[in-house]
Amino acid sequence: MNAHKDRRMFSRQQLDGDVLLREKGSHSPLIRGRVFDIAAEGISLVIETPLSANTPVELVVRVHDPAGQFLLHGQVAWCRQEQESEAYRLGIALEGAETTDDWCDWRALFID
Repeated sequence: MNAHKDRRMFSRQQLDGDVLLREKGSHSPLIRGRVFDIAAEGISLVIETPLSANTPVELVVRVHDPAGQFLLHGQVAWCRQEQESEAYRLGIALEGAETTDDWCDWRALFID
């Protein structure tokens, strides 16, 4: 039995895309990744470098269909290594900052 309880408020969508991210406010190297799935207030990524939970991040998400690029901010909610792989799955809770990022445009992807 899976002990994980899904607490998502918004449905997830599969979407093809690429991501560049780094710890917010740092000059650390950019981490490249790919989108696993997205939601209005969260994103799941596959990356090669683990990040600790509660780490604030800034990210540029480029999606292919519908085409768009979004500057977003958030916080790492969880990170776990993929089975039989050197890659990591990362969940990020996105935080809105209408004046400094593309939060409103991102959320518009989820309006029917």
